[in-house]
Amino acid sequence: MNNPGNAAYHLLSHIIATSTEEGRARCYGILKKLPPTLATFDLLIRLMKDQTPISPWQNGKPPIDASQASINAGTVGYLVRAECLLHFADHCDAAIQSMEIEEGAIEGSMIELDPGGTCALAIQHVGTEHATK
Repeated sequence: MNNPGNAAYHLLSHIIATSTEEGRARCYGILKKLPPTLATFDLLIRLMKDQTPISPWQNGKPPIDASQASINAGTVGYLVRAECLLHFADHCDAAIQSMEIEEGAIEGSMIELDPGGTCALAIQHVGTEHATK
């Protein structure tokens, strides 16, 4: 477990699965502030695939028996998808638009981007990742 991404994944998965709503909200806040990078994308994908059941907390306490935990319990993946995915996609879109502006694009124009430029590479990576999913 010498990869920092592994440590972050395991830590966040555990916190989301076992925390109160307040604790989960703090995790979502952290995830939403991460930069739109490949490392963040990897972390979010791993979390969205996580089928660890969520412990439903009531009045600040975990359920008393295990059968209660499975009733209406979601998964880490479902909650991360619901709470963070759209924000990450918006963040990526904003970053690509910012790169387009830096590379001389005018909003609404159809200029050709430098194939080796940052924006073109970002768009290529997003397209490649989307096509492999």
